[in-house]
Amino acid sequence: MKIKPGNFLWIPLFILFSSNVSAQTKISLNSDQTNLIEWKVAPQSYLGRDSLRMFSLDYNTAGWVKAVVPGTVFTSYVDAGLEKDPNYGDNIYKVDKSKYYRNFWYRATFTTPAYEEGKKVWLNFEGINRKGIVFFNGIRLGMLDGFMDRGKYDITSLLKKDKKESLLSE
Repeated sequence: MKIKPGNFLWIPLFILFSSNVSAQTKISLNSDQTNLIEWKVAPQSYLGRDSLRMFSLDYNTAGWVKAVVPGTVFTSYVDAGLEKDPNYGDNIYKVDKSKYYRNFWYRATFTTPAYEEGKKVWLNFEGINRKGIVFFNGIRLGMLDGFMDRGKYDITSLLKKDKKESLLSE
């Protein structure tokens, strides 16, 4: 069975502040940083054909599932109670795998953390499983393709200081 891009997206990431390696500050954008960011995940088919509205900061993600980052779509569904615990009994054998063999969107909004003016700000992906296209504030940053592919993007010019930012990955 062919696995499609985005099936088991795993996104550990953080922002690096500073172009000087000895003075880097790391701020995690993983889902455990609930005071900073909230990740959501939804199948592309849920959005229909017009996914452009998703780039809007006021886009309603009420029907989306709270995502676990780093993690997989399946992990997020288990955590949300939409799938039974796969570590109990034979639950793992009852999972409808076709449900996860499709493309998903991950979306998060957050307020830009404080950073030192004049220093570069990097969005750093420590690994992505399968394939993902990364967008920041509606701008395509690039594509990560391959098992545990890493990516580093200079987002300095895209930041809106003290305002909401949006981060998307297909």
